Amino acid sequence: MADIVERQRFREALIERLNITGLTVAELARRSGVAKSQLDKLRQRKVDTTNVHDAVLIARFFGQSVEDFMGLRKRADRSDEVADLIQILPHNHKEIILAQVRAVIALRQQD
Repeated sequence: MADIVERQRFREALIERLNITGLTVAELARRSGVAKSQLDKLRQRKVDTTNVHDAVLIARFFGQSVEDFMGLRKRADRSDEVADLIQILPHNHKEIILAQVRAVIALRQQD
């Protein structure tokens, strides 16, 4: 029974990340290295889970371990959500966000 729950949790986590980030299955496939056909099967519920290698690639793409991706370890803060969103940005946008965060920290240190 627990195995079924874990398989569904992976599928649900994948669909949630796609919805949050606005990524298409094709874009995730291209950027993560997981076959689009496998991602389509997961999304369309033709299968509930994927092999370990693809699970690791998907989770790593989102900057997480498989356990964190599936929500098996909850973080007290929202850093996982921030990491998910930043992960999909182009490099030059990541640099802008990083500069903004550094500026906010510098301002807070002056207070």
